[in-house]
Amino acid sequence: MAAGWLFALLTALMPILGVSSYSKTSICLPMDVETVISQGYVMLLLLLNVAAFLIVCVCYMSIYLTENNATFIPANANMRIAKRMAVLIFTDFLCMAPISFFAISASLKLPLITVSHAKFLLVLFYPINSCSNPFLYAFFTQTFKRDFFILTSQFGCFKSRAHIYRTEISSGQNGAMVPSLKTSDGTLYSLVHVAQVH
Repeated sequence: MAAGWLFALLTALMPILGVSSYSKTSICLPMDVETVISQGYVMLLLLLNVAAFLIVCVCYMSIYLTENNATFIPANANMRIAKRMAVLIFTDFLCMAPISFFAISASLKLPLITVSHAKFLLVLFYPINSCSNPFLYAFFTQTFKRDFFILTSQFGCFKSRAHIYRTEISSGQNGAMVPSLKTSDGTLYSLVHVAQVH
């Protein structure tokens, strides 16, 4: 961690020390490639960004393969993990790829788009990852949904959904966590209670 912070600090200080410049673009990115040193510096940053993305992909795949080898995880849980990781990698790619591609071409002094188009790309694509991460890591998780419905039920909203989650929680506390059955009219029956009756 210390090495990472030190590297980031030194990299960020390079334009202040005369290698490239933060004042070249309105969004304060070091995109001055007038000298060979500045061009190499910008290329290094962009290639590091691509390498970091590839490392993230490898790590996500490693996590998925580790989870997939666990025999106690059901198939539908594996599918949920795979879908979530695919969305994470896709949003990372959507955020990084267009910017990196056009930035690398510009740093090689072969610009494929104008500066105004580049700014549009930055404004449109750069925040995608940051905007989607709260949904992917929190809002779409089962725990968040449960807590959301239970909390809002205290204000009179989503009472039936909150009741389902409360019943599942109480079933899990009385024994092993088991799924609950819901009839067509919305009445909820726990398998634990059915087993005790018989």
